[in-house]
Amino acid sequence: METTPQNYVPELACGRKKTAQRNHDTFVIPPSLQQYADEPLYILIALWVQQQND
Repeated sequence: METTPQNYVPELACGRKKTAQRNHDTFVIPPSLQQYADEPLYILIALWVQQQND
């Protein structure tokens, strides 16, 4: 499976980071997932769902 590079756009004032993937619209990464910012969107979603279930 091909990994899609992410392009970072300027950080928001609230500490969230916006990123963009070639095959997705721009998205915002919540502060709790900042350490995983380089991961593909599907991984970020899985991690976020896991956090919601904790």
